[in-house]
Amino acid sequence: MKKITLTYMAGTAAAARDLVSAPTDLEFIFGVAAQGFTPFECAIDGKKVGDSGILAIPQKDLPEFFGHILPWQEVFLVNYDPVYFHFTITAVSDAQASEVVRFMAQAAAGGCGCGCGGH
Repeated sequence: MKKITLTYMAGTAAAARDLVSAPTDLEFIFGVAAQGFTPFECAIDGKKVGDSGILAIPQKDLPEFFGHILPWQEVFLVNYDPVYFHFTITAVSDAQASEVVRFMAQAAAGGCGCGCGGH
């Protein structure tokens, strides 16, 4: 399994990065959830280090789109539709067994550790 690290920002428009105060790092194990790939994982599948993109995500789809990977309730405390998610892949590596177990436990328990239970 692969560990993906990326930096992200979010905005209210494709050219904006006004929903997150600074670039934020996100690290996760690709494809670790029992339910299969999240739409987010499908959107970045095949990306390599240095690749970047912008994803326009309807507000109502945020929980399903990110699943267990991103605590979107904490990150996007806004009511914009859609949310534009800007990302750059910064690292791709083989995941250690202990990391896979940790991320699987997080995914099974609701994901992000924020207690929201929504992903």
